Amino acid sequence: TRAGTVEACQRTKLSTIMGGRIEILAVKEGDRVKKGQLLMKLWNDDQQAQSTLALSQVATARQRVAEACAQAANAERESARQTALRERGFVSSSREESARTDAEARRAACDASKADVAQFQAKVAATRVEQGRTVLYAPFDGTIAKIVGEVGEYSTPSPPGVPTPPAIDLIDDSCLYVKAPMDEID
Repeated sequence: TRAGTVEACQRTKLSTIMGGRIEILAVKEGDRVKKGQLLMKLWNDDQQAQSTLALSQVATARQRVAEACAQAANAERESARQTALRERGFVSSSREESARTDAEARRAACDASKADVAQFQAKVAATRVEQGRTVLYAPFDGTIAKIVGEVGEYSTPSPPGVPTPPAIDLIDDSCLYVKAPMDEID
């Protein structure tokens, strides 16, 4: 007889990327989970508020695009009219130049408004990434072996070089193997 251990082929010790207060603990020890299932969520209302703000900024920027581009189109039509009138001798070249400059400035404002929309959309994406740092999802089907922490407690990730227990220990028990020392004679 020998002493040995039964180990899983696939096992992961999960922690969130950032620390925070546990708001949702969607599983308990011994639960079977599916890949992609929510395991734990930290409080992130501040990040959700930032995301809502960024979404409203995108909507506002889109309205500004409509306004700026409509003014640009109108200024371009006015510039074309001034050019036609100057060719007939009804307006001075400085008046035509002024209309053309105004049209170019308004077109630049339209383009800048479009850039603002892209900037705010990038901000929305950044807030979603930040929110992703506060949740744990199952990376594979398995069984919850151990949970460290309860709802309301602070969960902290392990900094480099400092072993901290993981928040959730997940084991894929569909593949197991025995690890035991054996003599060559045996």
